[in-house]
Formats: sequence, structure tokens, C-alpha cells
Amino acid sequence: LERFSILGLAIELTSLAADIIVRVMLVPVSPSGTGKTLRSLIHSFLDSRFLAPARNIFCTSAASIVLVATIILHYSVKGILFYQGCSNVGDPDGQYTKRLADLVAQWRRDFKQGELPFYFVQIAPYHNGDVNGDWGPKLREQQFNAAKVIPNSGIVCTEDLVYPYEVEQIHPCQKQPVGERLALQALSKTYGMKGLFSESMTFKEMKIVGDTVKVHFDNTYGAYNRFEGIEGFEVAGEDKVFHKATAKHFWQEGNDPWNECVIVTSPEVKKPVALRYCFRNFQLGNMANAGNLPLFPFRTDNW
Repeated sequence: LERFSILGLAIELTSLAADIIVRVMLVPVSPSGTGKTLRSLIHSFLDSRFLAPARNIFCTSAASIVLVATIILHYSVKGILFYQGCSNVGDPDGQYTKRLADLVAQWRRDFKQGELPFYFVQIAPYHNGDVNGDWGPKLREQQFNAAKVIPNSGIVCTEDLVYPYEVEQIHPCQKQPVGERLALQALSKTYGMKGLFSESMTFKEMKIVGDTVKVHFDNTYGAYNRFEGIEGFEVAGEDKVFHKATAKHFWQEGNDPWNECVIVTSPEVKKPVALRYCFRNFQLGNMANAGNLPLFPFRTDNW
């Protein structure tokens, strides 16, 4: 590779450990290395000097990287890895989701290799001018929704890969786990390896009982990473004002499915109606599943 990337290296090393050789190709198009919007990626072209034929290629894209170009359409690729979104923070509701789906459809059309696997990264927490704003998580929400509507795709969460002192760092330093999580997506879904913990936790459902919100999650792999000291949850009442909440694991005997869950309460909210997790521009949580893959940020309201 002419360009070195910790993210790409992590993908290759994780794949080699599983005895699968995956060639990762990085294709930059801008010397600045930052700031591409999703719209600007559509119908862009590549510089040929970064291209080399390989049998098992995953094309990767980060911030200023784009794939669509006639010069590589004659190559066989195994799939696409994509990391972009910071420049789209503030997009209208649903716009990014649709444009990303359109972009993937365009790439698949032009490569003529069917529904190529598409694995992408949810943008990390960043202050975006106001740590308590919600335009960052709203873009993350659009990315999460894109994974639901794009066939043969997967998304990795980076909520836990930012240090508190990186509040003003739009490119946080922990790149290796990002690459490893992308590799887990590919190894599990594309190469068919069994028994891998490759998915992050997601919100499933909630039930309100008095002043308590009970919560169930998907993709736990049978366990949480902690029962106490869970951070990142907030609850709001009918006034739509969110307050920091205490969350912990709950269990009692019996056959009721709600006998085991996470319970969330706040002394400021006696009648909760909505729940959020890490739904601020820069808000770090600490909840993860048995594979230590973090809970995706979410909200139950549409305010």
C-alpha cells in the first residue's frame, strides 16, 4: 500500500489472524484529507496511482475517500468499507440516510458484482460547537437507519472510542478498534465465520412503571459488560427536559420477561415518558455487550 492506515492495518491483521487474506485498498482523492460531504462523493473519480489488482479487495473510504471511478470498475472487489459523515452533521432528517443508500446503489450498479457487502462506521462523539447539542447524534441516527435500509450492509459503533480530552478532536486517536470492528463485520457476514461477536448492542424496547424505565436490548450475546455504574442514560417527562439518570441491571425470579432488564431512574423525573442514551454531541457512555461492543446511541422520542 502506498498510504499507511492504522484502520486498514487493523483490518488486515484481524483477517490474517482468522487465516483469511483480505487486501485493503485506500483510495484518497483530496490532499486535504478532510471534509467531504456525502453529496460530493457521488459520481467522483479516483487517482489511478493508488490502485493495484488483488483477488480479495475491500475498498475502504474515510472522510475524503471516494470509490466510484471507471478506472477501478474492471477490478473484482470483495466489498466496500466506508467511514465518512462529519461534514454532513446538520443535514435534514432522512437526507443522509437516503443519499448513502443511493451512493451504495450507484457503486453496486457500476461494479456489476451484485449486492457487494457494504460496512461502514458511525461517526464518533465530537463537540460540534456545543457539547450538549443534538445535531451530531441526529446524524449518527441517520447512519444507523441507513444500515436498516441498505441490503447486505453493517455498521460499527464508535461511541466508546473517544477519550474525554478529545472533545474538540474530530479525528479521535483510537483507530485500531475501528478497523477490528469492520473486520469482524466482514469475517462474520461475508466470510461466514461462526461464533464471532460482531454486532453492537441496540435498543429493543422499554416499559415505564411509575418513575422507572425498564429497558431491553438486542445483540447482548447473553450479557452486559457491567451491572452497576452505567453511564450515558437520560430521561424526560412531559416537559421534554432531559435529566441525567441512574441505570443498573435488575433481576428477580419468575417467568415475566421484564424480570431481567436494565432499570433507569432520575430523581428529577417522577413520570418519565422518553429515554435517551448518549444523545448529545459529546456524551460518553460505558455500556456494552458480552463482546465489549458498545451500545449504539438512541432516543425513544422524536422531539
